[in-house]
Amino acid sequence: TGVQTCALPIWTHTIRYVGFDGVVTNIAGAPTLAALTDGNGSAARFNAPIGLAVDSAGIIYVADSKNNAIRRIDTANNVTTYAVGFNQPNGLAVGDNGDLWVADTLNHRIKTVATNGTITTRAGTGIAGSADTYPIAATAQLAYPRGVVWMGAAGLLITDSGNHTTRRLYTNTSINTYTIETDRKSTRLNSSHSQQSRMPSSA
Repeated sequence: TGVQTCALPIWTHTIRYVGFDGVVTNIAGAPTLAALTDGNGSAARFNAPIGLAVDSAGIIYVADSKNNAIRRIDTANNVTTYAVGFNQPNGLAVGDNGDLWVADTLNHRIKTVATNGTITTRAGTGIAGSADTYPIAATAQLAYPRGVVWMGAAGLLITDSGNHTTRRLYTNTSINTYTIETDRKSTRLNSSHSQQSRMPSSA
């Protein structure tokens, strides 16, 4: 079936869909109107949306960076505020159990939002740095993490932009904790965000 694409033209504060035919459809938000407003389609408002992820049910999650929030868009384009308390979140990824992984960029942390709404810090002390730790990832340090990719059993891949490295967060099953490690071969990587998406309905 190919890949469907959602676009986030950040300073137009909208979520858009690009079809195979190149036609662009507005899913949610209104061009140039920045705010934090829940609603359907164009009645909703965002402020610099920068990252997104889509779950198996076609629900879109948006890192609404300047609102310091995660927004949720259902298949009818209803927008709700899913989680708050971040500091300019960027990358998002959906884990196998439905947890939403968040690069909480200006807090220098990786967090999850569980399906019941619980927010948990998985890596990072909140102070920018580059330290790997074993066995507890919560005492590791990151610097402006931006992109995240869920790799299943292999863990979570992180673009740690302030350190110009990729990091891997994975579960130590023997002690049931998270560990973080750095890819020593990576150099000056740039974060980018591209996600698979569902077919939209017009807003």
